[in-house]
Amino acid sequence: MSATSQRLEVSYEIPALPNIGLEPIVGLNFRKWADGTSINGQDISVKRFGWIAGFKGNFYFGHHDDLTGFYVSPYAIFRSDKIDFQEPTRHTRLSTGLMIGQKGFIWERLGYSVEGGLGYNPIYKYNDIKTGAKVDLEESIPILGSLTKINIPFRVSLFYRISE
Repeated sequence: MSATSQRLEVSYEIPALPNIGLEPIVGLNFRKWADGTSINGQDISVKRFGWIAGFKGNFYFGHHDDLTGFYVSPYAIFRSDKIDFQEPTRHTRLSTGLMIGQKGFIWERLGYSVEGGLGYNPIYKYNDIKTGAKVDLEESIPILGSLTKINIPFRVSLFYRISE
């Protein structure tokens, strides 16, 4: 569970070849939409809940038969969230990209993973749940502008290795 992104994710890395792991991901998202944003001192965040499904291919460098060390991962992650605006809205997003990371062990079977990357959102839309009509919501930040097509994943995780 991520305290910062308020998501619960579960993944299982499957060894495919000595230096390659395939990792399906499922999860729940319960972070507020526009969390921490205020206008004229008034909080404008809105309750949101949704699901996440994705897949990563982890390519490890060096001779690491235990799927640890430095790696590069192409990824695809789909998510669908219900946002409780006055008119309930569905946010749908497909993110694809490339991450780099480091994975290792802290103690016996308890390990860590730190990863970050850059990606693209070929699908990024908001629709009214009742009518299905498109809703225009633009997320942007100064200098960079629109964030609807950019995906910048970052994750620090602890994991428990089930098998040897």
